[in-house]
Amino acid sequence: VGDIFIGDHDPWKQFTPIPRTRRGVLNYLLAHPVLEDSQQDDWRKLCSEMFQATAYALCKLAQQNNWPVERWRDALQAWAEEKLRDRSWHFMAPVVVGAPDDLVQALSHGIGWWLQAVAKTFEGHEDHFLMLAQCILQLDFNNDENTDDPVLHALNHPIGYVTRALLDWWSRRKPENEQGLPESIKSILTELCDTQVTKFRHGRVWLAAHALLLFQVDQAWSEQYLLPLFDWNRSETEAQAAWQGFLWSPRLYRPWMEAIKPALLDTVNHYSQLGEQKYQFAEFLTFAALDFCEIFTIKQLATAIRALPADGLRASAHALERAQESAGD
Repeated sequence: VGDIFIGDHDPWKQFTPIPRTRRGVLNYLLAHPVLEDSQQDDWRKLCSEMFQATAYALCKLAQQNNWPVERWRDALQAWAEEKLRDRSWHFMAPVVVGAPDDLVQALSHGIGWWLQAVAKTFEGHEDHFLMLAQCILQLDFNNDENTDDPVLHALNHPIGYVTRALLDWWSRRKPENEQGLPESIKSILTELCDTQVTKFRHGRVWLAAHALLLFQVDQAWSEQYLLPLFDWNRSETEAQAAWQGFLWSPRLYRPWMEAIKPALLDTVNHYSQLGEQKYQFAEFLTFAALDFCEIFTIKQLATAIRALPADGLRASAHALERAQESAGD
């Protein structure tokens, strides 16, 4: 966290306004690629307001193999804004893809966030998009053993950004049922399902959140790679992450319910491990019982509902009440 100050500038640091011409910005950045701790300027604001001048300056420095990390971090943050994302991608993707490995490591959050921001709308440079995504996936990350809130960690992790970006980019193509996953991302998603790689769990959370779409488009791939992630008997840590990801926005679909049924019924025994999503699970189980009662036996449903703790039963009762209201007469 930086210094606390009122207004745009820290009164304890010397402020230098950056010139407002393209040549002026370049000369300033050549002279001040890194800011001293006692100095401040309006580079971040300029990145948002003068894309052409700031991008030009960074390009010129990159040609000299000069990649000032903080300047790039501010620029990527600005480029992820809606007004700049497509334009920045068009001009700067070929530059960023040539960045040295240590810069990509230092800017993994910024690049991942930028990829996620552009994924739904960018045109062109698809090879750069996939290359940058794979660069982020190959990086090493520390402290990836934390499992207390897998969805929150996936939301704020470069691997999560990139996985979400890949899924958003693919979803733009309006994939059809049983079409199969395109080879361009199939190999990457398969790699993400490797539970031996802990860091990829941030990606697996997003795969679970998109499980229904993946299952509809490529059932064979999903049964081989995705469904095992939901099995508590294989790994409680992985199942916790998968179920929390799926329950973030769950939907009912008969073939999926049939495929996931054993793991779904077993999840009642792991209710407390679902974190914030536990009430969502109780409701989902209730709607599944109402909509697909022929998939489950009465005994299976009775056993599952009875296994819910008091707060789960309350959530189930609320779901039942809502279902009755929406059913009308």
